[in-house]
Amino acid sequence: MLTFERVSYRYPKAPGCALDAVSFTIPKGAVQGLLGPNGAGKSTVMGLICGQLQPTSGRLIRPRCTRVSLVPQEYAFYPSLTCAENLSCFAGVLDLPRHECRARIAQAAAFCQLDATHLRRRVQACSGGVRRRLNLAIGLLNQPELVLLDEPTVGIDPVSRQAILQQIGALAAQGVTVVFASHQLEEVSQLCTQVVLLQNGLVLADLAMHTLLHDYTSLEEFYIRHTKRYLDSVPAAEVAA
Repeated sequence: MLTFERVSYRYPKAPGCALDAVSFTIPKGAVQGLLGPNGAGKSTVMGLICGQLQPTSGRLIRPRCTRVSLVPQEYAFYPSLTCAENLSCFAGVLDLPRHECRARIAQAAAFCQLDATHLRRRVQACSGGVRRRLNLAIGLLNQPELVLLDEPTVGIDPVSRQAILQQIGALAAQGVTVVFASHQLEEVSQLCTQVVLLQNGLVLADLAMHTLLHDYTSLEEFYIRHTKRYLDSVPAAEVAA
């Protein structure tokens, strides 16, 4: 569905590339995990996919007219409004007939387990778990074929985290392609069918989850071995810097 062909991206005035000639493919219908420490390039990958950024060099191939939704790590709603008002506001941006807006809102709210009590409450008074579910619900209003999820379970309790993971799994079961960036290895292991490991703007590994688990005892072993191998290859003076 999506192919990166030696894609590089450098932010204006940055000393180096956020992504440096990366190549990998995200198959249609996959749950693609993006792994890597802070600054690895995960958010840059997502920005390129959704069109917020354009490659400095290389080529990103994707089908035209694909409905894409980015659910960012930061909350993307108005805290002084209720959950229902936020959904109405963002549904209105889609420029749909009123009855279609109402249907989309009801569908997204039900899918993300936002009940009537949640919908009436101002977001600033909601729990972290409800806020995360609202963030996801807003991202589903356009009925996307490709969903980009950037750390969607940060800062919430285990019950809310599991609920969101189940919702992401249900999206994948419906044939939606999911790109899932997370530092939580157990989440990636639970959900993802493919894994790309990034560090310092480079792809360290790109393989199917079933291959990874065949070759390594766990996702944690895979992560540690590859990132350590990369660090071992860096000159000592550069590491010290």
